[in-house]
Amino acid sequence: MGVDGPGPDYCKHCMAARRTHEKCDGCDEPAILPENMAAAELYIATRTQWRRGDKGQLRGMDYAGVLAAMQLRGVKKRKRAALFEQLQALEQATVEAQQELLERHDDSD
Repeated sequence: MGVDGPGPDYCKHCMAARRTHEKCDGCDEPAILPENMAAAELYIATRTQWRRGDKGQLRGMDYAGVLAAMQLRGVKKRKRAALFEQLQALEQATVEAQQELLERHDDSD
């Protein structure tokens, strides 16, 4: 993910969703506004901090791991609460998107 265009992970997931190995002519990757970049970077840095359900579905993030990541990345204490709120919005959107995909997959069976 980047401000200047799609990253390799986005393209990989986009191609998988479209069930092709060919890149798009024009990428629809959403641009990340500069004021959201720190949250996007933290989201990527904490990608191993997901708690999962019994079938592997995402349930939410391990907040102790998120706090540790913020500390290790040198996020100032006064900025942590706002950054955490942005991360929670990304977390919620991710869980909801996965749930929608699982429901669509179940409907197609």
